[in-house]
Amino acid sequence: MIKVGVDEMTIVVILKDKSLLKSHYWEDLAERVISEIDETLLLDQIFGPKSENEQKKIAGYSNGYGFGNHPFYFRICYHHAYWKMGVAIKFSAQSLAYFCEKFSAQNGGEIEVYQILQLLNSEFDYQFQVRLSRIDFCADFIDEGLSVNDLNRELQAGSIHFEYSTGKNNTSQINFYTSNNVVDTIYVGSKKANITTFLRIYNKRKEQIEQHGIHFNEAVNCNDWVRMENSIRGDYAHDITKRMLEMGNRDDLVSLISACLLNKYSLIDSNGADHKMTTLLRLAAEDPSDYYYSGSKYQDFSLDESLDYLVEKSGLLPFLYKAKTFDPDAITLFTQYLAERLERYSPTWSVTHWMTVHGQYYRVHGIKDVFAKKKT
Repeated sequence: MIKVGVDEMTIVVILKDKSLLKSHYWEDLAERVISEIDETLLLDQIFGPKSENEQKKIAGYSNGYGFGNHPFYFRICYHHAYWKMGVAIKFSAQSLAYFCEKFSAQNGGEIEVYQILQLLNSEFDYQFQVRLSRIDFCADFIDEGLSVNDLNRELQAGSIHFEYSTGKNNTSQINFYTSNNVVDTIYVGSKKANITTFLRIYNKRKEQIEQHGIHFNEAVNCNDWVRMENSIRGDYAHDITKRMLEMGNRDDLVSLISACLLNKYSLIDSNGADHKMTTLLRLAAEDPSDYYYSGSKYQDFSLDESLDYLVEKSGLLPFLYKAKTFDPDAITLFTQYLAERLERYSPTWSVTHWMTVHGQYYRVHGIKDVFAKKKT
């Protein structure tokens, strides 16, 4: 099975004509643009009130705003001195999923990435240009008998290689990441600023299980799951914007994502035949349908969600009920046991990663509300 989708994206609203600055200061214009973005995308209703945010502004921008209080990343930024940088709107994968879910619920119909661009373009078309500065496309190959380690071995041996859609070999540098002598991630290309496309192929099943991610249930119930993730920037992203502004349905999006992956990363064997991943991508590109689309999915990674899991799904309450039946001091014994275990606990990578992503939120807001909300 193959599913394609959008992981994250950054949109920029840019002045079409510098002459507008003769009658307006850029900062005033930028603030006006942000207000109109807020109103058009219902950001205040979906994420919460706008607030200046000095934490983790989009790279290169001096002024930044967040909306509401969330552990995921969503920012709108501009640079006070450089109007050519425009106003940037950055959605992480989770903030994009959250936005699409909440926007659709409020408006009684689903919204896709291309429709976000179309909404903004209709609002700003006269004086501003709306375009992508970055978008990440992905393709998931689930239960297809594929292995990242096997792919790397074949690439290193030269039995398969990457080609452009023109048939020319893609000679981009290939690097890989090894864990316990097994290759779980392959990188194709460079992340340098002037490079417009970069590919990552990795073991999505392993990642989701180790991190207890939003697709954890799907991961434990499949045998293998390999993801291709293509980060597209610069002029290439601008070209994709034009295609998206003309889209009318999800099938068009499926076709575009698949075609973009094939455009630079068709896997071909030494006999000139398509590798299985390329065969599946061609199928989605040539005969697109909803079946091949993986929509944005939001899951709460907060302490609230962890507490819900412990209380409702982990079996903790049944255990404590049984223990307390036999000894009234069971709760005290249990908390003492946990305290001793916590002193000896070494956090895994997934825990330290969670702290990096969500720690700032709880350092500012504390955790008392986590328990207070559950009581009510």
